[in-house]
Amino acid sequence: MAPSNFLADLMVCNSEYDELWKHMDESSNPLQTYYLDMVRAAKTAEVEAELRKIIDEQMRTELENLQAALDRDRAKKSKKAKKSAKKGRRSGKKSKKKREKDLTPDRTLESLFEELVANGIIKKYPETPIYAFCGERSYAAHDLREQGKDPLPSLGDIRQVMMEYCILPLGSPLIHQNSPLVRSLLLAGPSGSGKNMLVHAVCTEIGAVLFDLSPANIVGKYPGKPGLIMLVHLVNKKTQNQ
Repeated sequence: MAPSNFLADLMVCNSEYDELWKHMDESSNPLQTYYLDMVRAAKTAEVEAELRKIIDEQMRTELENLQAALDRDRAKKSKKAKKSAKKGRRSGKKSKKKREKDLTPDRTLESLFEELVANGIIKKYPETPIYAFCGERSYAAHDLREQGKDPLPSLGDIRQVMMEYCILPLGSPLIHQNSPLVRSLLLAGPSGSGKNMLVHAVCTEIGAVLFDLSPANIVGKYPGKPGLIMLVHLVNKKTQNQ
C-alpha cells in the first residue's frame, strides 16, 4: 500500500504536540484559553521577518547611494589631480604658486579674534542640544518616495539630516573620512521656523565657533573690495588656526 498523502502533515502535527503540549501542565487552564506568550512569540517572528526584508532593502538602497556619492567624489578628485599634474608638467618652474600674502603678519590670533567679536562677525550663541529641536520623523515619507513623490520633511527628518550631514562628519574624523564631502547646507524657511536654532544646535554639539557672514551682518563693517578681502583673510586665518 502506498503511503498516505496526509502522513507528512500528521508527522508535523505529532512533533509539534510532543514539543509544545505533551508535557505542558494545563491544570490552571480548564477553559482552554489561548496562551498569550505563544501567540506573541509567533507573531513577533512574523513581524521580524517582514521588517528584516524591508530594512535589508532600505540598507541596500542607502549603501548604493553612499557608494555612488563616493564614486562621484573620487572621480572629481582624480580629475583635479590629473589637471594639476598636467599644469605642473607644462609650467615647469613657473608652476610654483605664490603663497597667499599674509595681510596681518604682525598680529596675533587673539587680536584677530577680538576684532571679529567686536565687529559682530563671531557671535556667542545659546547652548542648544540637537534634541531640543523637537519633532517626530515621518515614517510615511519612505512609501511616498517609493511612489515617485517628494513629500515635505517633518521636523524629525530635518533634525536627522542635520545630524548626518553636519554633526557626525564634523564630530568624528572616521565618519568625516568615509562620508561624502558636504561643504555647505542650505536652511530655508520663514521667520521663526527654527533655522537659527538648528545652527546653534550644530555649533553646540561640535563645539564650533559661529561666524555670521550674512550680508545684513557685514554691511558697513568692511567696506569696499579691500575691506571684503581683509574680512575673508581674517576669517580664513582664524579658521585655519582654530
